[in-house]
Amino acid sequence: MHVAQTTYHPDVIEALVNLTEERAFHLDIIQSFENRGWALYEFGNGQPLTSYLELQYIVEMGRETRWLKHGIRYLLLPLNEQDSNWPVIRDLFFMIISQGRGPYFVDLEEHRGKGADDGWVEPIGSYLIDSVVLEPPFLNLIIDPNMSRIKDPERIKSFKNLQIPVHISELHIIRKQIMKALRVI
Repeated sequence: MHVAQTTYHPDVIEALVNLTEERAFHLDIIQSFENRGWALYEFGNGQPLTSYLELQYIVEMGRETRWLKHGIRYLLLPLNEQDSNWPVIRDLFFMIISQGRGPYFVDLEEHRGKGADDGWVEPIGSYLIDSVVLEPPFLNLIIDPNMSRIKDPERIKSFKNLQIPVHISELHIIRKQIMKALRVI
């Protein structure tokens, strides 16, 4: 039996490797949020929502599971297998709000002591994430300053355009510093 052998030009191989790496990166972002109980829903670049009822159309389109578009806003909503079922996601949304939960980014400040084991980490604020935008090499967390809790109000002014940039090499921040969607009930 003869097996056909295909040879690829090095540029084609490099392009395929780059595409594979980018896809893995996108899946890592999506799964990092899902591990915290949040799903990403494409919102676009339109105007802010004027009512939670506008979420119905967004939810019915389903959450993103494979790929994030560059420069497009994604809303964080509770993760559920029935990701396009508006009544299910709406009810989860209201349950989370009633528990005082949300997609909060917990801002931490590291303090170093004199010795190697003398340091500590202090939470200095929690910022409600309004949406996220992928603009390589950063994933920008767009925050709502009115729904955030911070020790030093001046700190929020240090974020350009109310965005917290997370470099792609630091995605562990998402897995460690974003509040989980649901408490154990």
